[in-house]
Order: sequence, then structure tokens, then C-alpha cells
Amino acid sequence: MSPLLKIKRMGPGRIKMDTKRNILAIIMVLVVILITPKYIDWITPDINPNTVQTTLDDNVVENNSTNTAVEDEFTTPVEIKEPVFSPVIVGDDRFISVETPLYSAEISIAKGGAFTQFKPKRVGNGGGYYYGGYDARGGYSKDQPVNLVGFDTEGCTPCLQDGDGQLLSGFSTDLEVSSFVLTDENLVINLYVSDHPVFGTVSKQLVFSPNSYVVEHNYDFTNASMKALDYIEFAWKGGLRPTEEKEVDDVQTSAVIISQNGEIDDLNLDKKKVVYKKLEGDTDWISIRSKYFISALFSNNQAQYGTWQSVNEKSFAGREDTPVFDETLGFQAHVNRLNVSVYLGPQDADQLSLAKESLENSMYWGWSWIRPISKFVLWLLKFLHVPFSNVTINYGIVLILFAFLIRIVTGPLMKKSAKSTQKMQMIQPKIKAVQAKFKSDPTKMNAEVMKLYKLHGVNPVGGCLPMLIQMPLLIALFSVFRNTIEFRGVPFFGWIADLSQPDVIFTLPFSIPIYGSGVAILPIVMGLTMFFQQKISTATADSSQKPMMYMMTGFFFLLFNGFPSGLNLYYAVSNILNIIQQKRIRTELELKKA
Repeated sequence: MSPLLKIKRMGPGRIKMDTKRNILAIIMVLVVILITPKYIDWITPDINPNTVQTTLDDNVVENNSTNTAVEDEFTTPVEIKEPVFSPVIVGDDRFISVETPLYSAEISIAKGGAFTQFKPKRVGNGGGYYYGGYDARGGYSKDQPVNLVGFDTEGCTPCLQDGDGQLLSGFSTDLEVSSFVLTDENLVINLYVSDHPVFGTVSKQLVFSPNSYVVEHNYDFTNASMKALDYIEFAWKGGLRPTEEKEVDDVQTSAVIISQNGEIDDLNLDKKKVVYKKLEGDTDWISIRSKYFISALFSNNQAQYGTWQSVNEKSFAGREDTPVFDETLGFQAHVNRLNVSVYLGPQDADQLSLAKESLENSMYWGWSWIRPISKFVLWLLKFLHVPFSNVTINYGIVLILFAFLIRIVTGPLMKKSAKSTQKMQMIQPKIKAVQAKFKSDPTKMNAEVMKLYKLHGVNPVGGCLPMLIQMPLLIALFSVFRNTIEFRGVPFFGWIADLSQPDVIFTLPFSIPIYGSGVAILPIVMGLTMFFQQKISTATADSSQKPMMYMMTGFFFLLFNGFPSGLNLYYAVSNILNIIQQKRIRTELELKKA
């Protein structure tokens, strides 16, 4: 039958209805495109939704089941006209450099071991720095090692202070060596300060380990003058130096995370004002998180509270948003010894777990019900990367292997879904005939349609249910692939120089909404495979449904252009495997039909 005769038989009413559906589909796609930026903000970590706020005068009191937070808000942003990152050391000072397999660092003696520089290295694989970072004036270079020490804080990275913010400084040491290289033994540096007006006489031990990102700060107090204080605080000020070239990458997952009585809260930046909070209650740890790195404070002593302050530093590198966080742990001042530690380094789940119980929960794993799946996904990726001792597999190959493993696990569900969908499409003409025949009798029509389903072995929800079962896994994959530091700076082959970044081959002189200005190859491959996948799955579908599906494919192509190449590599391989499976299923069904 010719297309013209087919249209004539369908009638003008049907054509009008299909036109309305297509117009509605286009409107829906446009709405999705417009709300996507808001959706991306929505899926980033936020303050505990169970928190209830009650306004009292100029303060805000937050109540939940485990702690009480008192928040003071200052509407005037902190001005930092010249963003200089290295702490300013006033007066005479000495600096000591420490090199380990996991980092190289420089510390200030006068400030009690505060870091003036800290450059983390990778775990295993021969080490090597993480590259791609900013200098002290906000200049970015892909060839510059990451330095995590943040904005000018007069040397509180970390430090000890009283409740009014006065720092314990003026330390000295008997060491004459100014440079250490650790290989297999810990390094202990002894410091002391005498007759401090607030803290009295204090001796301190700094303990560096060659196989950990943790540095211990052990204080001994021998002067009774400190008893006049109620609390002392172990603090980190100035946040973490930005590490990502794109502003959005530094902002989306940046937060302070605090653990109190085993419960975790994410506390995010308020872009419009300076915010200070004090969270009362037994505190396990507190950490500052950027996209890939963490500064975490914890202790062998019981901390009575944690505090944090957020500032949006708008003068840095011409950005609109640069989150800068301070964090402290508060302790009763009437102690003779205080054992506190700082973890400064990458968001490596294994290293964080070794440093402190539950500290790996400061990483972004997605929603709480997704976290166990996300942790398993990351464990499996790392296992495939190092399947045997001294044997490593490139993470690009790991992602391809991972796609095959996921297909093996989800294959039966996908097969069931695809069969159900294709069977449903094959009987659509018969369903339409029944609907036309009994359109005046809905009860009879539904009964006849159900007979058709039963006769052809079709489950009307069979195509959707397997996909719904897989959704938690897909969400977990998305969270892990976008935030795991294992992919940062890791090349695959050819033009894919960094699995954590889009595989851009050239940049357009203009920007396309959603798509951006960078032209990447893997999103094109992913989009084409998605198109052919849709073409196969809708071969026998109603023609009025196809435009919507193709438009969604185009939308995902635009959206995924800005996603990491590792994520696009995985989805492209997964789509190819799905195309192969769908073709086999279609051939099988056609043979049975014949």
C-alpha cells in the first residue's frame, strides 16, 4: 500500500492527533533541556533533608535526632583581593620538606607543622603526582602538580586555637635537618613552645608515615594557665585549593561533611553570604571535600563539637563561585594531652577507611540507598584494574571489561525486557483492530486486549519492570564514574588523554546550549549507537512514537558531550552490546513466527 493511500485510510483525525503528539513531545524535550541545569544542581549533595530549622532572632537553630547546630550568618562576603595561597608566616620561621611515596610537603615550624605546600601522589602504579592545578595567583596549567594548600590563613593548615580563634604559634625545634625522604619508617618531629600567653608551655610531636596521607599532631600541655579556657579547637582554615579547570567541577560536590554519633551531614556552600555553623554533639570527624580531594580532621580524644564556615571567593581566577571552607573540632580545654590527626589527600576509599572508620563516607556516593551499590561498583573497578599482584590493566580496558560484566549480569533482564517490548510491537496492529472494533464498549475492549496478551505471551509491563530493577545500578554507575579519582588524569589511547574529562578534539568559536563548545568523539559514538539501538527496538513500533525517541537520543547526545570520556566509553560499549543482543532477539522471534 502506498504512503498516500495509507494516510487516506488513517483519516485526517488520526493525522491531526499524531501532529499534536509530536508537538507535545517537542515541547517536553525543550522543557527537559531547560530544567537540566537545575536537575544537575538538585542531584548534588545537600544539607540533611531531615533537618528542621526554626528562626530565633538573628540565629538559626537546627534540630535533628543527634545534634544541635547554632548558625550565625554574615551577609558581607569576605574580600580577598589578592588570592595568595601559601600561608603568610610572620617573623622568623623555618621550613621543613617531607617526601613520601604518597606526597611531598613543606611545613612551617613556627606554626606547629602547618602545611605551606602539599602535593599528593597516586597510590601504587609507581606513584607520580596528580597533575592539573592552579598556581598562587590563580593560573591553571595541566602540567602543574596539584597543590592542596588553600587561601591565605596565616598558617592554620592545620593549627590549634582557643575558642576565640587565637592560634597557638611560636614553635621551635632542635632539628638541624630541613629535608626528609621517607621510604619505610615513620618520621617524628618534636616541637615546643614556652610560656605562651594562652596555652602556656606546650610540646608537640608530628608523626609522618610513608604509607598514609595522615599526619598526627600530638600535643602535651604542662602549664596550668590553659585551665582558664573552656574549649580548644583543632582547625583547618582556607579550604582546599581548587584543582579543576572547569568551575562547575569544583563547585558541584564541594562541601563540609561531619560525622556525629555515626550520622553523616553534608553542609554546602551558600553562594550569597558567609555562613558560620557550630554543631554541638559528640563528633567523630569533620572533612572538607572538593571533587577529588579531602582534608579531614579526627582525634583519639572525644570532640564535643564541630564548626564550619563557608565563603564564596569570587575574586579567584575570574570565577563566579569558588567554595572556601574552614573546619574545626572542639575539645574541652582541661586535658594534659591531645591526639589529633589530619588526612590530606585524594578521595581514595581504601586510604580513607584505613585512616578513620567511616571516613570513606565523606566521599560522594549518591543518595543513601544508592551508596552500597556505588561502593561495590568502585571496588569491582579497582579489582579489575589490579587483578593480580604487580599486574595492572589500563582503566580504559577496565571500563570495557566492566561493560561486558554488567551485560552478563543484566543480560537476562534486558533479554526479557527486549522480548516483551518487541512482542508488544508485533501485536500492535491486532490491538488497534480490537480497540477500533470495541471502541464503544471499553469493558469488552479491555477483555479482548487481555486475551491477545495471553495468547501471544505478552506482559504489558514486562518491558518496563526489568529496566526499573536496573535503575539503582545505572544511578550508581553515573555517580561513581563522574567522581572517582581513579580516572583523573588517566589516559586510554590516542586522543583520549584523561578518562575523567571529555575527549575534546577541537573547540568551536561559539557555545551550543547543553552541548557546549568542545567537540568530543565518544559522545558522537555513544549517540550513534543509541540511535541504532532505538531504531532496532522500534522497528515495528507505531511511527508516531519514533520522533519522541529520536529526539531523546539527540538530547542525550548533547548532554553527554560534557561528561567524562570514561563514562561515554562505558555507555558506548554497553550500547553496542545491547544492539547485538537486540538483533539476536529479533532474529529469534522472527524465526519462531515463521
